Amino acid sequence: MKKLFLLFLFFTGLNIPAQTAAAAKEVFEKIKKESKIDGTDKTIYNILDGFYIKTLQAENDEMSPETIEKIQGWPQTRKQRTFIS
Repeated sequence: MKKLFLLFLFFTGLNIPAQTAAAAKEVFEKIKKESKIDGTDKTIYNILDGFYIKTLQAENDEMSPETIEKIQGWPQTRKQRTFIS
């Protein structure tokens, strides 16, 4: 089992440097070009600001259920506003 694990790590290590910096930069540039960012959308800012005020600045260092629901609900509302094709 140990040899199999080491063999897996060896083959994984061979693939890691296979992606060049230019290829990675090309992917990031494509994502930037195709993404549309709504500068007026302050949803995540409001969620994190509320988290900061209610949790990090409070005497009680536990998150409230309301804050947890807002953080967990953000990905669903984000999917509705995503413009990435």
